[in-house]
Amino acid sequence: MKKHGLLKGEVQGSLLALHLPESQKTLTKHHSPLDLSLISITFINLSPTHNNMSEQKKITAEEIKSRFDEANTHLSFEAWEAYCENMAYNDPQVDEAEECYAGEFRNATEFAEHFADETGLLAEMPDNLRFYFDFEAYGRDMLMGGDVWQENGFWFWNR
Repeated sequence: MKKHGLLKGEVQGSLLALHLPESQKTLTKHHSPLDLSLISITFINLSPTHNNMSEQKKITAEEIKSRFDEANTHLSFEAWEAYCENMAYNDPQVDEAEECYAGEFRNATEFAEHFADETGLLAEMPDNLRFYFDFEAYGRDMLMGGDVWQENGFWFWNR
């Protein structure tokens, strides 16, 4: 059996397109597994300005500290640093970070529980049924769906 490696990294400004041979596009009545060796991957660039991140200006550590010192913010410096780590090429601003900041959480489950409590998401659900709500899956789906992102345990809304 041939092993397939995982591609790890980031693609910015691109669309990932998978190309399957006709024989793999439909499931047979036996539901045969997809032959991964037949898949080709294409990256389609949507924004030429994002081809080379090294050509773009990244915020420096001095700028991060200076912007934080000048701002009147409820954010901790660590949360601001986490925001800048993710937004380094997008000219991060403290007021934007404050607007997007969701809190500090250990994992997606803890984030989802907090979100449900804060928004009253399950307020109409009887307490004896709340136990059946899958906070782990809900938080993971919010993260994977792009509603939120996290850096070093600090969670931010994608706005």
